[in-house]
Amino acid sequence: MAKRQTNEQRELEKKSAAILGHHVSAEKGAALLAYTALACLVPMALGLRLWQDIPLVVETGLTGPNGQDDSLPRWGLVFLLPGIFLLLDLINHAQLRRFQRAETVPPRYTRLMGRWGFPLVELPLCAWAIPSGAGRPELTGALLPLWLAGLALMIAGGCLLDCRRGDRFTLDWLPGMDDPASWHAVHRLAGFSLLTGGVLLLFAAALAPAFPLVAALLLLSMGTPVLYALLRRRGQG
Repeated sequence: MAKRQTNEQRELEKKSAAILGHHVSAEKGAALLAYTALACLVPMALGLRLWQDIPLVVETGLTGPNGQDDSLPRWGLVFLLPGIFLLLDLINHAQLRRFQRAETVPPRYTRLMGRWGFPLVELPLCAWAIPSGAGRPELTGALLPLWLAGLALMIAGGCLLDCRRGDRFTLDWLPGMDDPASWHAVHRLAGFSLLTGGVLLLFAAALAPAFPLVAALLLLSMGTPVLYALLRRRGQG
């Protein structure tokens, strides 16, 4: 009886993990690990761009245990802060992979942060902290919408990378999607296209924000799968 209950609990855990969206294919898991790691590195690029404007010691306004200002050195703001988020992101991905292989539900904290949690926290924080430390807080208003747009593209790409028929977010409206091979190929390309376009948008906003460049990245990342679907449809016709 005890063994039967254990098996039932195990099946329930596997179903729960799948519903929570933390069981992904090996290809998608590796892709999201790489792309979220790149997203966590983006604030370093912004920090290098503003390096000369950031003082050697940045006052945080926080007070440490000794009652003194808990200031950050310049390298800490530019490299240490994003580096901590990068490390946490890598650890969380490894944890999700480990629990997936064991076919058990991850702990609540691991599930909460998922595969996107740390970039979603880090980028808004650094969009405020690094420009403020450089004495240029006005950059936050221009930077944050572009970083959020880049993250949105990346998350959309992750959803498309191994989506299934019947999912809410698919490209079924494109021509030729009645063919299973075309459906899979177009969605896989769309996933990588949006992931790549999103991360390039993050770096472009950090290094050289310009409307033509942003528009070109958006057009290429979203237009590539549409063009590919049309070409496949034409080839089949």
